[in-house]
Amino acid sequence: MRSESPDRPTKFVVIATLAALLLVLGALGALSAVGVAAEAPSQTADGDPFFAVEITDYDAAVTEGDALVVEATVTNEGTTADSQQIHLKDDRNNIVDSVASPALTLEPNESKDVTLTWDTGPGDAGTERIKVVSDHGADNRTVQIDEGSFFTVEGVETDSPVEAGDDLTATVTVTNDDPNVTTRDVWIEVDGDSVAESAVELAPGETQSQTLTWTDTADSAGNWSLAAATTGDRLTTEVTVTESESSESTDGSDGSDGSDDSTDGSDESTDDDDGGSANSSDDSAKDDDEGSSSGWSIPTYVEKRDNGAVEGDGVVELPANEVAVVDFDRETVSGLLIVDKLRELPEGVTAPDEAVGMYRIDPDDEFADENATVTFAYSNETLEESALDRVEVVRWNGTAWTELDAEATSADGRVTVDAETRGFSLFAVTTGGESNATAGAESPANTTPGGEAAADANATSSANETADSEAADADANSTDTDETDANSTDTNSTDTNSTDTDETGADETDEDAASNDSETETADDSTTDATEASEDETPGFGVVAALLALAVTAGVATRGRRRE
Repeated sequence: MRSESPDRPTKFVVIATLAALLLVLGALGALSAVGVAAEAPSQTADGDPFFAVEITDYDAAVTEGDALVVEATVTNEGTTADSQQIHLKDDRNNIVDSVASPALTLEPNESKDVTLTWDTGPGDAGTERIKVVSDHGADNRTVQIDEGSFFTVEGVETDSPVEAGDDLTATVTVTNDDPNVTTRDVWIEVDGDSVAESAVELAPGETQSQTLTWTDTADSAGNWSLAAATTGDRLTTEVTVTESESSESTDGSDGSDGSDDSTDGSDESTDDDDGGSANSSDDSAKDDDEGSSSGWSIPTYVEKRDNGAVEGDGVVELPANEVAVVDFDRETVSGLLIVDKLRELPEGVTAPDEAVGMYRIDPDDEFADENATVTFAYSNETLEESALDRVEVVRWNGTAWTELDAEATSADGRVTVDAETRGFSLFAVTTGGESNATAGAESPANTTPGGEAAADANATSSANETADSEAADADANSTDTDETDANSTDTNSTDTNSTDTDETGADETDEDAASNDSETETADDSTTDATEASEDETPGFGVVAALLALAVTAGVATRGRRRE
């Protein structure tokens, strides 16, 4: 019979004590981990806004040419206030309406209702998936757009020129190409502003002329672009308003000694010599404007103004301008586009380095947010071929110049630069490198000088969700940060040249997929941060160590009982 070692009970006591200590330490570690995990979500959410979007009402079925109205509620579910643009997009990801100038501002837990309208037109018929998006959230619905009936504008005749203060009449001829009796509005625009309209009813194949009148004012003298339009079609012509005779008589007789006449003559001489005054600068811009809209009061920093009509094919060509072509992604775009070549920049806009040319492109409001490719054209004397690898195109976002995705080529003695943009504002073509531009921080789509929504300057390379919530719109697995103009990420919902990789994928199977995905991503990020915090900051050995200690204690106790 083997005798027991006299110190064996002591060993059991030591082992049991160590196991108990491990158990206590493990329990403390587990409790600390729970505490860190519980606090982590509030820490990661601190300082982050989140604009959730819910469509509350919409037109489920409309006819081409009618307005499709969408109502939505936007709620800031984050912890800080923010201002964001809210966009309505069609099935091709084109922005068709926006809450942008000003952007929507929400305090934490605040909600606001927004109303967005899509003025549909020819080519929009079909089943469409529309969506309302913020920087973070999105919601979508399916709508049906039936084919509509439209008129064709056959011609427009005016009694131009007229004297300032007199009525100018325009006779617009339209034809109903539809097999049904159709009523459509016909109107005239002067430099993009509607000045008269009338509803016209036509039988199938019928042609009718409608006379519309523009009542100009005494200070309307100049050349004006007049467009005769109906939904889906337009024709543009130029009209002239001359100085009235009474105004000229008053100018000529003012001052009995003829000194005013002499002053008038010297003013004309100053205009011809392109003097340094504000008026002479404006006149110079007008004189250089070959057939352009010079009726506006042109700012002194504008060197030359030109305009062109987008006739329904989505393309406007200005062959005599350095902004040679503006090609919209959506072919049904139609309206007026004004291009200014700038001799200097407006107040408050910093000058880019080594600018070849500076421009302001100003389209009609209804397509100011469209995706487009702008083609700039220069002679080799203006832009040398050796500088092609340094050419950049930048756009002013309200606070800084942002680089666009651009490509420069040379052929037949000319250099062309194609740049992709969403929205229009100030543009510059430079050879100064990236020192003066923020890559990928593309501004709100519809910014214009003096009325821009502030761009989000906090874009980072880690924010691989697109600015206008394409990642929230069931495209979270995309690795393409295609909402930027410079192959970098834009967190301000503004970049133009979206080439979404899966717009018709997951988001078409579930109307709530966009918002759910966005919330899931936020929850996943919070969980990940909490886990990392618990691993890095928690004292003790954690739950596993506690379980091991418990097992060792149980084993020692059992063995001790057996020995006894």
